[in-house]
Amino acid sequence: MSAFASSIRSWFQSWKFIFENGLVHFFLYPIVISVLLSMGSLAIIGSCVSFVMDFIGLKFDIEPLNGGFWQNIQTAFSGIAIYATAFVFSLIAYYLFFRVQKYLVLILMSPVMALLSARVDEVLTGTDVPLNTLQFVKDIIRGILLVVRNFLMELALTMFLWFVTFYLALMLPVSILFFAPLASIISFFIGAYYFGFSVMDYRSERHKLSVKESISFVRRNKEVAIGIGAIFAILFWIPFVGVSIATITCTVAAMLAIVQKSPGDNLTT
Repeated sequence: MSAFASSIRSWFQSWKFIFENGLVHFFLYPIVISVLLSMGSLAIIGSCVSFVMDFIGLKFDIEPLNGGFWQNIQTAFSGIAIYATAFVFSLIAYYLFFRVQKYLVLILMSPVMALLSARVDEVLTGTDVPLNTLQFVKDIIRGILLVVRNFLMELALTMFLWFVTFYLALMLPVSILFFAPLASIISFFIGAYYFGFSVMDYRSERHKLSVKESISFVRRNKEVAIGIGAIFAILFWIPFVGVSIATITCTVAAMLAIVQKSPGDNLTT
C-alpha cells in the first residue's frame, strides 16, 4: 500500500483510536476556538467593508434622485457601482479569511495538538512522555513559527502558480480552460502538503529534530503529508464542526501513519 493510501486509512482508524483511548474531549477545544475566531473575523470584515463603502461613497459623491432623467440614471449607476465594489471586496475578504483561517486555527490550537500528539505517542509506543513546561513552551513557539513559515511558503507558491496561469491565459486565452482547473488542483495539493507538514511536526518536536531535520523528514514522506493534509483541507469546508474534526483526527492520523508503519514506509526520523 502506498504511503498516501496508508495516511488515508490512518485517518479512518483515528476515530476508533480516539474513542477507545478517552480522547473525545479534545474535540471541544477547536470548536470554541473556531466560533470565537469566526465571530471576530466577521466583525472585522464587516467593519472593513463599511469603511470601503463609505470611502467609495465619498469619492462618487452620490446625490439623491431628484435631478433630471439622465442625472438620475447616472446617480443610479453610481450607486450600483458602489455596492458591486463592496460585494467584490467582501468576496475577496472572505476568500482571504478562508485561506488564512486554517493557519490561524493551527496557531491557536498548537498547545492542544501538541498535547494530543504526545498522548497518542504514549499510547502507541508505551513510553511515558513527561511534561516539561519550559520545553513545552519552546515547542509551542517553534510550532507557531513553523506554521507561519508554511503559510508564507504556500502563499508564495500559490501566487506564483496563478501568476503563471494568468500569463499563459493572456498569451493564449483559450488555454485558461485547461490551466485554471489544473492550477486549482495543484494549489489544493500545495496547501495539503503544508497542512500535513504542520501536523506531522509535533512528533518531530518531541524527538528533538531541528526545523531543518523536520523539513527533510516531511519531504521524504511527502505522500503522508499530502494525504493527511488533503483530508485536513477538505474537512475545513464544513462550518465549525469541520475545524474540530480536522485538527483532532488529523493529529491522531499523522501519529498513526508514522508510528504504526511497516518497514517499507520509510517513515523514520
